[in-house]
Amino acid sequence: IVEANGKPALEPGWKTALQSSASPIVANGLVFAASDDGSLNALDGVSGRKLSARDIPGKPAPSGLAAGPNTIYVATRDGALHAYGFPIEH
Repeated sequence: IVEANGKPALEPGWKTALQSSASPIVANGLVFAASDDGSLNALDGVSGRKLSARDIPGKPAPSGLAAGPNTIYVATRDGALHAYGFPIEH
């Protein structure tokens, strides 16, 4: 948070190009984002660096991401739910 004119303001730490209608989620310091081209992306939450990408069958639903213990769940527009494991440490 950066003070601007005496009021708190947020400065972006990083950004990445991603075409997605699904909201990203954060789990264990990682940002997970499902893109409309059918990939699940894991980004470092501090730097924004892409750590991995996995194909998902179909387009993600707009509110289609959820996190559980070591697992990211992706709902797709065809009504399916997919589970992807991820390591505790990154």
